[in-house]
Amino acid sequence: RTGDLQAQDEKIAAQKESIEMLSEIGRKITASLDLNTILFKLYERVNQIVDANIFGVGLYRPEQNLIEYTLAIENGKRYTPYTRSMDDKNQFAVWCIDHRYPILINDVESEYARYIETYEHDGGLLEDGSQSQPPQSMIYLPLIAKDHILGVLSIQSLKKNAYTKEHLQLLQTLASYTSIALDNADDYLTINQRETELSERA
Repeated sequence: RTGDLQAQDEKIAAQKESIEMLSEIGRKITASLDLNTILFKLYERVNQIVDANIFGVGLYRPEQNLIEYTLAIENGKRYTPYTRSMDDKNQFAVWCIDHRYPILINDVESEYARYIETYEHDGGLLEDGSQSQPPQSMIYLPLIAKDHILGVLSIQSLKKNAYTKEHLQLLQTLASYTSIALDNADDYLTINQRETELSERA
């Protein structure tokens, strides 16, 4: 019984620590109104929570029917900016946005068929010219604010069985903070554009 109580106390302490850490991360992310600052702050903090060899945020552009990756990083090296067409249904990011539901995979080769028909690592280029490595585990989370889909957050590992349901729950909280920050940044940009247009007319 003493062992059980000690285990419960440790679990509660760990949960409290996670909540405090997420709250601090959330404050720092939502404090900025600049898109690049938000994304880099998010990248810096994600590795505090999970093993994230590969990190990316794709912004949904409905008018162009695509997902735009302005920031994607593998082991500290940035990917060359790229896009994904929403018509390509064999993309995890497309499935995540279409279904507005997270993806959790711990063995890509044996689990991809739960989400897409075929999977092939496209071997994207990093900015230094090197090839990206194929991930073995991945989490995709939709970024939603005010019932609008803003994009997708992707965390991937080069190891199998890298993620748990607890990791997913923590990252869902982080995705919520990110959605708020992106929505605030978008509102701020819109207001600035309107003010510029009004001043030009005046």
